[in-house]
Amino acid sequence: MSETIPGLRRTHALRPARDAEAVPSPVVYRHLTTGPHPIDGDLIREFSRAVRHVPSTRLSGLPDGYESPTLVAPPSCSATVLTPVLGDILAEFVPDGVADRILHVDQVVEFRRPVVEGDRLTCRTAVEAFRHFADYHVLSIKSVLVDRQGAVKQTATTSLLTRMGGASGPVSEPRVVRSHVCAARTRGSAATPKPIALDGLTVGSELPRWDVGLTHDDLTDYARLTGATDTTPSTIELALVSTYLGKAVGADIGITRLRTQAARHTHYLGLPAPDSTTLRFHGHVTAVDVKHRRASVTVTVHADDRGLFSYAAADLRLPD
Repeated sequence: MSETIPGLRRTHALRPARDAEAVPSPVVYRHLTTGPHPIDGDLIREFSRAVRHVPSTRLSGLPDGYESPTLVAPPSCSATVLTPVLGDILAEFVPDGVADRILHVDQVVEFRRPVVEGDRLTCRTAVEAFRHFADYHVLSIKSVLVDRQGAVKQTATTSLLTRMGGASGPVSEPRVVRSHVCAARTRGSAATPKPIALDGLTVGSELPRWDVGLTHDDLTDYARLTGATDTTPSTIELALVSTYLGKAVGADIGITRLRTQAARHTHYLGLPAPDSTTLRFHGHVTAVDVKHRRASVTVTVHADDRGLFSYAAADLRLPD
């Protein structure tokens, strides 16, 4: 049997997994390149409304070919490019296209430069690792977004543990599972929290809380924006974490790295239609580097009494 991904070079045959033994796959996948994907003002404004972000404008420092003033997209706007690409690749690996076969998701996003109006992004994606262990697959996918000048905007790495066959776990209630949800236009959200004072910021400092109400329609709208499919891991919580950090620490703070981990059958967004739910965000400072103007924070997100991450953390760039 051979595994192929549309647009990638031909791969070698995979050896069947041996019981209770991790078998490194001999497969080496080449990059899958898509784009250019245009980022226009309408997309930025619609996505900003979806994730409760207030877009800013840039007046100077733009390369040739960009109009001024230029809208700056939310950090999570890259999901409109990354999600369809990830979905195409997962369709080749997740048996029967069943989202519940994905057991664990680890996502890391590194933000190099802001995405702005007028960008034409190229997405270069590769399957960096693909291993078998008994009845499981371990898959690592890396994507790089570059602009028309060839500058790297973001990198995103998604690692997944998937079950090859059979039932992956009980589903105890009707819900919109993590794979259906990406980010949301909220109704009835709590007032914007007052940003934490940066003077005297220390380890253990508490970030202000933020509540966001979501409905089934909100989730459907965002899935439309990002092109999410049944097998594409959720990014709703990750997207709203970046919005929360902007509100909690101030718009002048730059997120340089964001990492989240979740076990799908423990950390998921339960939303029986037509009910709504409220996401509650909170965080703490875990490290401060005054000399280099950097800080690290952990974030917790709960929907009712259910945590949506086993781990969520971000590295921040503090203003001078």
